[in-house]
Amino acid sequence: LDTAPEAFGWLRDSSDAVANADELRARMVEDGYVFLPGYLNRDEVLDARRVCLEKLASAGQLDLNHDISDAVASPDSHVKFMPELAQNNAKAQFEPN
Repeated sequence: LDTAPEAFGWLRDSSDAVANADELRARMVEDGYVFLPGYLNRDEVLDARRVCLEKLASAGQLDLNHDISDAVASPDSHVKFMPELAQNNAKAQFEPN
């Protein structure tokens, strides 16, 4: 994924609206995302990501020729969405910074 500004564009920081749920919903509709840099603890998010990647690896969805932290899909994977990755994931219970 090329994240250079000319290829990726910029993300609107919504930190100014963090206490305004209506504004955050409006930005989600308008932009398709809500960007809140630094809102969650990075280490906690990475821990939750690791748990999700371990579940994907166990389900045969990751290419184990790569480190699972690289999150490379298995050539045989055709999964598009797995909401159960966040279920029963104690590491996915975040508190804002």
